[in-house]
Amino acid sequence: MEQGFIDFNTEFARYIVIAVTAPYWIPFIRKVWHEVDDALREEGGIFGRSPTPMELIEIRRQRLLEEDPLVNEPYVRGYSPATMKKDSSTPSTGTGPAPTPRRPGFRS
Repeated sequence: MEQGFIDFNTEFARYIVIAVTAPYWIPFIRKVWHEVDDALREEGGIFGRSPTPMELIEIRRQRLLEEDPLVNEPYVRGYSPATMKKDSSTPSTGTGPAPTPRRPGFRS
């Protein structure tokens, strides 16, 4: 071993990194846990027992009252057939040819 070399314990450093970054990843893990547990509520959750038929009816009734977590929000600058027609009829204010509007998609 060289003189002046400090033996740095990497296991201790790993625990320090986990402790310092915990405020960032613990809320995320908690939210994912609740989301998965809620999605599996009709089957009893992650570690729960299977619900009785009466509990299952109540769970389904509660689900109907809840707001759907999957929300479809349109793009702010998205192209739709209506906006593409409006864009093509307006005159270009810039110099040179007007850029052709690109349709949103995977291979655009």
